[in-house]
Amino acid sequence: MSGGLRFITVIVVLSLMGIAGCGVKGPLEPPPGANGGSGETGAGTPGTKQEAPAHDPFILDRILR
Repeated sequence: MSGGLRFITVIVVLSLMGIAGCGVKGPLEPPPGANGGSGETGAGTPGTKQEAPAHDPFILDRILR
């Protein structure tokens, strides 16, 4: 590898590592219309069953279940 190509490769790798580190530090925001006011995440109340949200069928659903 020539010196110029090595330098460009190092610059690209460092740039990609810097971009990968960007983001918002903190908890994720709930989607609009989400229920719950405490802001805590957890397993929920024992003995209660949470229903899965309905979704459009996908061709791989039968394989994944």
